[in-house]
This record gives sequence, structure tokens and C-alpha cells, in this order.
Amino acid sequence: MRSFKSVHALKVRALTVSIGLALTLCFSLSPNLTRGALAQTPQPQEEPPAQELKLPWEVSFGTTQLFENWFGQNDLNLPVSSATLMLAWAYHERLRAWVIFNLPLVPSQHLNSEGEARFSKNPPVVLLGLSAVLLNQKLRRQNRLEVDFGLYGGKVLEPNGLYFPVMAGRVSLIKKEDVSIYVGLSASVRVDTLGLIYGVGHRF
Repeated sequence: MRSFKSVHALKVRALTVSIGLALTLCFSLSPNLTRGALAQTPQPQEEPPAQELKLPWEVSFGTTQLFENWFGQNDLNLPVSSATLMLAWAYHERLRAWVIFNLPLVPSQHLNSEGEARFSKNPPVVLLGLSAVLLNQKLRRQNRLEVDFGLYGGKVLEPNGLYFPVMAGRVSLIKKEDVSIYVGLSASVRVDTLGLIYGVGHRF
């Protein structure tokens, strides 16, 4: 029981550090965006018109920190860095269809209770799904705050690769409708992973 508590504490600490690094990186990528967006308390606005669909596509090159065996009680897995390519199509003002490709950049590293490490290969993953915009709030200087949540189906790209469900949400700061920075979380119980997602998106 004591070893499980210590492993869980290490998992939480690793996730906290990764979230802090992700927020620092995203804010440094676009200081003018975050400074202008957060400098003023948003005022109530009318619902934006349907003309937002003038930019229905979004492409994003981001990073995912995958925490494997997050919900388990066994070995501690070090975070796995992955390159994440996402393509979205807004077929409705608040609904989007997604294609996501995730390519792990390092092998999985497992630490047992004795501190011994073992490594295993990580295959790429493709996901398809739908998301809904839960919040779309205008800020100052043509900036917006957007929150979306989605459900996806994933496939591990290897022979007899596993199919698995994923749920994910993200918070995005959008500048002048075409550039965004975002931070989000994903979770899948079947493959036992928690993911921290962050990056920059471009809408067109």
C-alpha cells in the first residue's frame, strides 16, 4: 500500500510539472495574445453570428505528454513525448470533426518498485472523432476564449493493433480568428493513459 501511494504521488507530481511547463511554453509562444486576452474582464456579448464558418478548417502541430499506466497500481511510467498532428473541420458553428495522428518520439520507460527501468517500443496512433464547443467567449482586441470537448476512436498502427476510445478537452486562446494556442487533457481507460496536449493551431 505504501509503495502504491508513493507511485501515485510521483505520477501526480510529474503531471503537475508537465502542466506548468506546457503553460509556460504556450504563453511564451504568443505573449501578445495572452496579455491582451487576459488584461480585461470579458463583458457579456451577443452570440457570434454564423460567419465564423468562413474559417472552417484548423491544422495544428502540437505536443502530447503521455502518462501511461496512470490509472493502474503497478509500475511507474515516465512521460512519453509525442508529436501530434491534428486536422479539424467545423461543419457547424459548435461542432467539429477531427483526424489526429500521434507519433511517439521516445520509447516507454517503466520503473518498478525497486527502481529498475525497462523500455518498450511505442507505435504511432490515429484517431477519428467529434468535438463540441462548450464555451466561445469574446475578449478584447479580436481575441476569443474557446473550450471544447470531444469523443474519439483510436487505432494503434501495428499488426493486430488495439482499438480504444478517448475523451479529450482543451482550452484555446484565439487571436483574430486564425491563430490559437491551446492546452488540454485526454484520457483513455482501455489503454490506461492520461495525455497533456499543448500547441499552436492555424485556422483557414
